[in-house]
Amino acid sequence: MAEKFNFTGKDGQPQTIEGVPAFKAFLAQGGLAYLEGPPAKTSGSQLDPAREAARALMQGIVDGMMDPLTADLDELEAAYLSYQADAEIAALFERAVDVVMQAAAKATEGIA
Repeated sequence: MAEKFNFTGKDGQPQTIEGVPAFKAFLAQGGLAYLEGPPAKTSGSQLDPAREAARALMQGIVDGMMDPLTADLDELEAAYLSYQADAEIAALFERAVDVVMQAAAKATEGIA
């Protein structure tokens, strides 16, 4: 069963996107960019859509938008490995892993 991402669209209407690949594509096309405010000034370079997708995946786990027990850990690790030199991504990865580990510990609590 695919993950469902629920959010309020730019028009104020509820929206749902099913599946991580579809959500990544939505983000890569600037789907939630209106929530970020004005774009940051860069030295002429575009935002990296893959980095933003990796960030969104990790942030979704941290914020509870994605069930940490069903998160694709291989995808999470691959996202981290692609951007491990990026301090924001590295910190977010650590937080996401903590959330997954806490959820797993709680889910197995009392199992002998």
